[in-house]
Amino acid sequence: MGLNFELYDGNGEIIAVISQKMLSIHDKYYIDIYKPEHEKAVVAILITLQHMIKDREATASTSASAGSSNLNHKLWILE
Repeated sequence: MGLNFELYDGNGEIIAVISQKMLSIHDKYYIDIYKPEHEKAVVAILITLQHMIKDREATASTSASAGSSNLNHKLWILE
């Protein structure tokens, strides 16, 4: 599963772009941060999403409808 998304502030300005390296033994991400003042929030969002995805995968693996998909979204950080 690939985790790829963009983060925007309340004004619609891009804060960061995050993409997951697909062919890796461990979870590795490329993070381009355009507004350094939001660095901690970007890392916190990435960690939270990663945990949510792992929990969903664990739940899906116990059901018959398990499947894999890519997550490509735009997220907004409202101040």
